[in-house]
Amino acid sequence: MKSAARQAWGEIGSLALWVVSVALMIPTLMAVRGLFMWLAGALSGGKSNMWVMSAVDQFGVLIMALAGLLLVLYLAYSYHEGLKRRALWRRFGIATGAQVAIIAARFLLTL
Repeated sequence: MKSAARQAWGEIGSLALWVVSVALMIPTLMAVRGLFMWLAGALSGGKSNMWVMSAVDQFGVLIMALAGLLLVLYLAYSYHEGLKRRALWRRFGIATGAQVAIIAARFLLTL
């Protein structure tokens, strides 16, 4: 019985960490969008066409939404497997570290 309770708490903890990662996904995707726009502006040499920038923005949002959905599903699977293999905190640290690094890169480029 003790093992079942421990497993249940592990699943709840895994779900809680997944919720934290999903909550960080929104600012991460916004930062990636900003990085795309910054990169498009930098590559155009300051002579960007409004229509081209709009297309880059719209297609970028579509691609990022699909990538974000896939990443959310992958993180749920990865955290569940990490719980089984006793590597949940390592996997959470890698995922969260990558998200924070992307947000920090966007912040540093806008200074």
